[in-house]
Amino acid sequence: MTRPPEVPTVAGAPAASRPALDRARQDLLAAFDAKRDADRRFLAAFAAYEATADACRSVIRARDTDPPAHRTGL
Repeated sequence: MTRPPEVPTVAGAPAASRPALDRARQDLLAAFDAKRDADRRFLAAFAAYEATADACRSVIRARDTDPPAHRTGL
């Protein structure tokens, strides 16, 4: 994922405000990177959840389609 193109640069700013603008720009980019990383962690956690849910459904389906012998009277 690339950084958002609308992040301003300090090139055209007055000299007195450039340090503050540069810090704000760096903070914005750091926040963007942190959100991207959080999104990746969320997607990985959700994929693990889905895999676990699929495994549980498979176990339940197998149990329901092939009951133990003591429940069938055999």
